[in-house]
Amino acid sequence: MPYFSISLAHYGDSYTCKGLLHSFASTNNDGIQKDKKVSVDSTTKDLDTLSIRIDGDQLHFLTQASVAAGSTGDERPLKIIENSNDHMVAVDIYPAFPDQNIDTFNLNKKTGMAVWNRTLTTLLGVSDPAGETEYFSCY
Repeated sequence: MPYFSISLAHYGDSYTCKGLLHSFASTNNDGIQKDKKVSVDSTTKDLDTLSIRIDGDQLHFLTQASVAAGSTGDERPLKIIENSNDHMVAVDIYPAFPDQNIDTFNLNKKTGMAVWNRTLTTLLGVSDPAGETEYFSCY
């Protein structure tokens, strides 16, 4: 299994993270009904690949899906709030239509396992929050 050594994830380095699992959950109504039911809309094997780059206090990343869609630059960077020998944690709170989204990226430097969470305040056509989680193996 790929892994990070203690000194591997230092400033200015780039790494590849292969997707393992992707999950998305949201409510199944528009928020008007009283008995809301949460549905896991999908849990699948994740075939996406991330390129991540640690640069100072920012984590830059570019997904394979973004490249396939024609993107030539990295996504909005996340702010690194912890970068110890064991873990790197980055977060971003950003405005999105119509409200705000929160991204977190957590990396275990010793095992190379990472999780990227996205929390959406609302989802297009649904007034309730939604969430997305992807697990990665980084090297």
